[in-house]
Amino acid sequence: MSWVFTYDAELRKTLPAVWPGVMDEVLSAWESGRAPAGRDHWRDYSIRHLLPTPTIETGDTNIDATLEAARAAWIAPDELEGSIERWLPFAEREPMAIDAVVELAKCGTVAWQASRGLELVERTIAGGYGEIASRTWHLMDWLKEVRPLGLEATAMARWRRVVDGLAGAGDSKAGRLQAAEE
Repeated sequence: MSWVFTYDAELRKTLPAVWPGVMDEVLSAWESGRAPAGRDHWRDYSIRHLLPTPTIETGDTNIDATLEAARAAWIAPDELEGSIERWLPFAEREPMAIDAVVELAKCGTVAWQASRGLELVERTIAGGYGEIASRTWHLMDWLKEVRPLGLEATAMARWRRVVDGLAGAGDSKAGRLQAAEE
């Protein structure tokens, strides 16, 4: 039996009605002091998976098509705005949380990715470039994808701060993005 629910298009339709309440309950517990303790493996996972993002099964034979279909019918990131703001203090400097932001951003519009998505990535990094460099799965590919979207000046400055910060912390992929800009 599979417990991965992102494949069920009918079940996915309930996400906007259910997930904000789930986030509210968990965040209320965390805010009252029952937050995941320490910096261990399970803390990372609990923070990362509180943001709803499409996932795939390892046996999926068409990963790209599955993710594309899931993202098209996913909850719009701006529907989680208040919950995301409450989530950010727990997510700061967590590489897995940054990947969650990226994966959720991919469910949003191009404009949302190029503005709010990029802002959330920077805020989640929270200046901890050394803690993040070379420790994410999705961030660098997404930064490469979002760059040609015609970023406005503020977003472009944010993109460069993120890339420069990661490159300065030794992330070789960020260094290649940085070099491509020159």
